[in-house]
Amino acid sequence: MGVAAKQILLNAETSAVWDFITAPSNFPRYVHGYKGGFVVTSEERGMGARYKWTAACGPFTLQSTEEVVEWREGRRVAYRGALAGITFDSSMEVRESVGGGTLLDVAIRYCVPIFWGNGVTDRLIIRPIIREYIDASLEKLGKIFHELKSTQPLFQVSGTVVRHVGRGKRLGFPTANLRCTDVIQEGIYIAETEIPGRDGRLPSLVFIGKAVTFGAEERFAEIYVLDFSGDLDGKEIRVSALKKIRDNQKFDNEATLVAQMKGDEKIAREFFSKATSDR
Repeated sequence: MGVAAKQILLNAETSAVWDFITAPSNFPRYVHGYKGGFVVTSEERGMGARYKWTAACGPFTLQSTEEVVEWREGRRVAYRGALAGITFDSSMEVRESVGGGTLLDVAIRYCVPIFWGNGVTDRLIIRPIIREYIDASLEKLGKIFHELKSTQPLFQVSGTVVRHVGRGKRLGFPTANLRCTDVIQEGIYIAETEIPGRDGRLPSLVFIGKAVTFGAEERFAEIYVLDFSGDLDGKEIRVSALKKIRDNQKFDNEATLVAQMKGDEKIAREFFSKATSDR
C-alpha cells in the first residue's frame, strides 16, 4: 500500500471550489491525463455515483472505473476505483483558509498487484506517476482559479428558448427555458444572461434540473431574468452561472416554493448590488 498526498491554496470561495471539483463535466479541465469518460449512474454526484473514464499513462491509454464511497456535502468526497489492476482510494477535502481562499487536500492510497512486481516497481514507476498525476492536476486547478477567480462562470448553457408549460409565469417568475442534457449539478444559481439585441449580460437566476415539486421527468435550464419582461421564445441565449445558491429540492406546496424563490431572488439582487458597488 502506497500513499501520496498534497495540499493547495486556491483563490476562490470554498463553495465554488467544491462545485467545480465534484462536477463530472469539469473532470476534463483539471484531471491530469483525462481522455474522456461518462457517468454510469443516474445521479452524477453524491454517494454511490459511478464513473468510467480513460486516462493517458505514458504511451498507453487505460480505462478506469471509480465510485463515490464517501460524500460530505461541501466538504469531502472520496472515491474507490481501479486502473490497470492498481486499486486506489482517493479523496478531496476543502476548507476555508484563515487568510482567505480555499485549502484543497488531495490524497491517494493505492495497492499495486503482485504481478506488477515488488517494492522497486512501486518506488521507481508507480509512485512517481501518481505524484505527477496529483501535482499536475492541482497545478491545473491553481491556474483555473487564478484566471477565473470566484466571479467567473461555473458553467455556461446556451441554446434556443423553447415554450414550456408556463408554470414560472403563473407563479410570478416567468422563465426562458432551455433543454439541458449537459452534466451539470442540479440547483439554483446566480447567473448572467446574454440576449440578442441587448448589450451586456443581464442579472438572472437559473434553475438546472427536474421540477421535482411538480413531478417533472425532463431536465431544463429555467432562466429568470431580473427586471426583464420581453418574450424570449425562439431566441438564442447564453447563460453564465456565477454562484450556486442551493440544491434542487422538493417543496410541499406552491406557496412554500414561491416563498423560497423570493428568498433566492433577494440573494441574487444583493449579489449583483455588491458586485456593482465593488467595481
